[in-house]
Amino acid sequence: AAAQSLTELFPRLRSIGLSCCVWSEDGGLQLIRALRRSKHLEELCLDAALQLKENSWECLAEALGNMTSIQSLKLDGWRMDDGGIQQLIKLIPGWKRLKKISLSKNVISDASGEKLLDALKSCSLLEELHLSSNFLGDLTAASMSLVLPSMTRLAVLDVSVNRFGKDGSVSLAKAVRSLTNLRKIHLTSVGTSELGVVAASLGKCPFIQDVGLGWNHCGDDVVLELAKILPLCRDLIRLDLECNSVSSAGLAVLVKALQSCPSLQIIRLWKNNVSVSEAQRFSQTERRLSFSSM
Repeated sequence: AAAQSLTELFPRLRSIGLSCCVWSEDGGLQLIRALRRSKHLEELCLDAALQLKENSWECLAEALGNMTSIQSLKLDGWRMDDGGIQQLIKLIPGWKRLKKISLSKNVISDASGEKLLDALKSCSLLEELHLSSNFLGDLTAASMSLVLPSMTRLAVLDVSVNRFGKDGSVSLAKAVRSLTNLRKIHLTSVGTSELGVVAASLGKCPFIQDVGLGWNHCGDDVVLELAKILPLCRDLIRLDLECNSVSSAGLAVLVKALQSCPSLQIIRLWKNNVSVSEAQRFSQTERRLSFSSM
């Protein structure tokens, strides 16, 4: 009954958010079918918290095909795999107004990721791209290096928890260098410690505010590159280097560079190669350093 009452409103709505809602299988399917009448929808947030039947994704894909005005689409956790992504890829060229897309936790393979990026080149207005917790790798990164330069408005890029290698890191760096409006980049646990080239590329992103490089076992080479670009990143607020292999020597160079970055509020350094006594010494001279897990 609740689902039926809600779906009667769908044709008039421009924004629908159903994340963290719990419905029965029939109720969830009824909601998804009703989305086919939401032709003027601009924002849809539908994380897979619903109890869904096997054919629910096919119904949703049909509904998405009617949403030519969509600007923000969040479909995290559907585990749509390659078959579902192929269906989605066919729809993307029709979303000329798309500004934000989030497809995290969807079991997207590297080959499908490559095709997804190629399809997204038709979305020139894109501002946010969230693809964390998939199986993306060097093929997808190579596609990013070709496609992202055309997305001049891109401000947020999150590809954390994927499987990039050294070649992927080089491709990511090439992509990042072209993103002059980038505000946030999250590369947490991306499968490679060789992110020095990516760190160096951030010098081309003058408006960057939030950088996540945690859980990659990065060494001092990455920190030294960050120290070089800090004077160029006047808006930087947060830098996450948790669970890496940064030594006291590398950190000392970074701390010295912080003098030219007054906007920075916190550098997260939990689980690095810095002793407790050294961490205490650094914290006394630079209070923006955080060695705790909180």
